[in-house]
Amino acid sequence: MKSLLSLGALIDTSFEHYKKHLPSILGTTLWLLAAAIPSAIGIVLSQDGDAVNVTTWMSFGFSALGGIIGVLASIHISVALIASLREQKEGNITDPRVFLKKAFSLDLSYVWATILKSIFVGIIPLIPLLISIGAFSFALRSENGMLVNVLAIVAFVTILLALGGALKFSLHYNFVPYATVLDGKRGMESLRTSAALVKGRWWPIFWRVFLPKALYTLIFVVILAGTLWTTGIIGIALSQGSFFLAKLFALTNFFISTLINAFLIPILLLNDYYVYENLRETK
Repeated sequence: MKSLLSLGALIDTSFEHYKKHLPSILGTTLWLLAAAIPSAIGIVLSQDGDAVNVTTWMSFGFSALGGIIGVLASIHISVALIASLREQKEGNITDPRVFLKKAFSLDLSYVWATILKSIFVGIIPLIPLLISIGAFSFALRSENGMLVNVLAIVAFVTILLALGGALKFSLHYNFVPYATVLDGKRGMESLRTSAALVKGRWWPIFWRVFLPKALYTLIFVVILAGTLWTTGIIGIALSQGSFFLAKLFALTNFFISTLINAFLIPILLLNDYYVYENLRETK
């Protein structure tokens, strides 16, 4: 039986895949720029001052529309990327148009699995937390100091348990998208598949999921912060109170952020993809 990939091997394998298939990957993720156009129109239509008029409402409408389209596009692009990774690895189809089209048949299953995952990761751990905080708030209205102290301790412990539960469930169900898109698992079956792969190997998997993605995110955040800082300095120097130029630089920064995301999302998905495949081989 094969062993789990080391952190070094995981990073090397993911990055080699990223470099080798970057044109195909960007052929998928750069559609984020097209999806950002309504939000960009909202920025262009934004008005200086507090006056509310038709243009202000149009700006708000395009920004809201852009937010919705951005979320839907991110889901679709993520599904298309995940669907393409195994084919790219095996040297088969690499045309991004094929996977963007295929993703339409998988989007709803992906969304449903994500909703189920969110219930376990976010809502279930939150229930005891809300109950304990509510009890503590009620105790504060009383004059019983001992009761307040006891419930404060209970609330603190419950917060730790809720955070621990959220972290545990988030890793247990981390591979739900891959089970759904790559192996045809649906709904709760995708959650059970992910949990079965993680069972008994939580800590080794935690480091392989968390550390590489933290490294990639840090690198891209530094690049983004440096780029936005530079354009911000230039914008301040050139705009000199001009609202038009200020909007121009805001628009530039918006597209730069979107472009950085187009490069970042694939490497994050690749890391989890190779962990997922490694877990399937070693289970």
